[in-house]
Amino acid sequence: MSSLASLLLATALAAAPAPDATAQAKKVFGEGQKLYTQGKYQQALARFEEAYALKPLPLLRYNVARCHERLGAPAPALRAYRDFLRLSPKAPEREAVSKAMVELQKQLHASGVQQLLVLSEPPAAEIEVDGKLLGPAPASIELPGGEHQVTARLPGYAASTRRITITTATMVDLNITLEAALAPPPPPPAVVDVPKAPVLTPAATVVVAPAAPEPAPTKRVFTWVAGGVGVAALGAAVGMGVTASGASQRLRDGTVRPQPEAQALYDQANTMRTGANISYGVAGAALVTAAILFFVEGQ
Repeated sequence: MSSLASLLLATALAAAPAPDATAQAKKVFGEGQKLYTQGKYQQALARFEEAYALKPLPLLRYNVARCHERLGAPAPALRAYRDFLRLSPKAPEREAVSKAMVELQKQLHASGVQQLLVLSEPPAAEIEVDGKLLGPAPASIELPGGEHQVTARLPGYAASTRRITITTATMVDLNITLEAALAPPPPPPAVVDVPKAPVLTPAATVVVAPAAPEPAPTKRVFTWVAGGVGVAALGAAVGMGVTASGASQRLRDGTVRPQPEAQALYDQANTMRTGANISYGVAGAALVTAAILFFVEGQ
């Protein structure tokens, strides 16, 4: 069983990612394997634990358990075997490991204790047994037969306490599922003392006269109409003046034109000039009217 596990572990280390950690774990595992074959189980155990810290592969827990068995330490050996089967439930070594665990339980029973393994969901809850803090789950402890109290705590979850009875004949697995803690109720609304309004006696009654309404603003409708007409007429006058000036310049640019074309330019210039003069007059009259209406409508 040991040679098969070593072969499988070496294969797993060779295929694992993260080259730096894998290479170091493989090196440390090789040292541990050599020490194990030399019968130096304590030194081999240290190497296997170190390799597991670098690369937490389940088979390394198997090697740790084998070292503890050779050192005559049934409790840590049983604990490491349970870790191995929990992390690798379909391992080919399962049958052989189960037999080894039966023997280890017998040894614990003979000493009057048995092993309790506590797991939690969510994992890593702090485990306390009979007031003794074990650390994060999964956690194990050897207990004498009888009734014991187990408590699991995890931030954000309600603590859970169980009472269990241990018999030293067989090991015990305890799974504790924690429930999310309820949010604390909101604080009661603050009570604010509102002073009561004073009761006025007839002598203290105050009569407030209604304020006079403000006069509505004058809109000056006719002022804006006259002003608009003036601005429009002024714009038309400017446009016609520009057109008349352009026609006159074309007549004086020295270009020889046929009589009909020259006559058309001449007529256009005169027509636009006349229209511009009329528009200027309309614009002036409209703007003057707008100025007068501005003052008249404002009164």
